[in-house]
Amino acid sequence: MKITLIGSGRLATQLGKRLFQQEHDIIQVFSRSLSNAEKLAELIQAKATNDLSEINQPCDVCIIAVKDDVIEEVAEQIKVDTLVVHTSGSVSTNVLDSHKKYGSFYPLQSFSMNQTPEWEDLPVLVHANNESSLNRLQRLAKSISKNFHIVNNEQRKQLHLAAVFANNFSNHLFLIAENLLKEKDLSLDLLKPLIIESVKKIEQASPKTIQTGPAIRNDQKTIERHLNQLSENKQLTTLYKLFTEMIQTEYK
Repeated sequence: MKITLIGSGRLATQLGKRLFQQEHDIIQVFSRSLSNAEKLAELIQAKATNDLSEINQPCDVCIIAVKDDVIEEVAEQIKVDTLVVHTSGSVSTNVLDSHKKYGSFYPLQSFSMNQTPEWEDLPVLVHANNESSLNRLQRLAKSISKNFHIVNNEQRKQLHLAAVFANNFSNHLFLIAENLLKEKDLSLDLLKPLIIESVKKIEQASPKTIQTGPAIRNDQKTIERHLNQLSENKQLTTLYKLFTEMIQTEYK
């Protein structure tokens, strides 16, 4: 397909590279920073621009991969007669209704600029306002991943919310663990086998069936010792109590 790519950040870069690898024709790349647009365009043999009025080349899909709070503004400035989609997990496709054909193309992953994701198994979630556009997005998704799904706006928003808990919040918990270890001159490396094993387990079972720890055992002596260790940090004390209460409520 012929594709116009709006954005040059982590998601746009990795998606653009994958589409190019799968022999799609990326005809234009837009970024507010011309140098960023040129950098990505060079990688995927596209034309670079920092002027939305120059987004005018015929294409099959125009993909908006920018920050959530500017998607609607960008969409209204694009004057193209084609299918326009965004890549956001939390924004409704209705913000694109200034276009006749619109939808979403949401790769569910946390992207890094310099680390290529495993695209074959990466979930790509699609939605469109009409059947022909949905068929087009399914073909596009199928070309980059074998793991693609049709989801509506509410399902996609719920997936994004769940992803924040599973990825963003869990990563911050890893940082908390790292900071606690540093207080006693210990390394996070000591916990990495435990973290990896925990992730492996949920490939085979529900998290509910593999919960361990003092909370589920109602081990009050250990819980009190932990709270004593955290006594000088009110935020972590509150967090520890909240997680403990939630776990114990879940398993009553």
